[in-house]
Amino acid sequence: MSSNTQTWRFLVIDDDAGKQRLLPIANNQRQVVGAAATFVVLGALDGYKEIGRINEAAVKAGYMPEDFVKQFTENSLKLYSGLPADVLKKIVHTDGGLVSMQIMLGAIIDRPSRTVRT
Repeated sequence: MSSNTQTWRFLVIDDDAGKQRLLPIANNQRQVVGAAATFVVLGALDGYKEIGRINEAAVKAGYMPEDFVKQFTENSLKLYSGLPADVLKKIVHTDGGLVSMQIMLGAIIDRPSRTVRT
């Protein structure tokens, strides 16, 4: 979710049987079974409910000022709890897409000699 909650989870599938099970729900993309590992990004539609805990951890780590967190948390909870499910789903898809792109960019940057096709 937005508001920096980052409530996604990652599932790494690196065994052939798991990749075969994933294939039908991955639109039969052959890369799923051909890759050494396939990353699945899982998003939570109710992830915004974790924002209080996440923000408190950010305060303890020194990333956010304490006086800001209370109002920010209240505003975020009010905003997200009032959104329809289809809007929450779009937010989760967008955030999942963004983190997926970062993972792919990291893989490309880590292997600069590899040719990237666009």
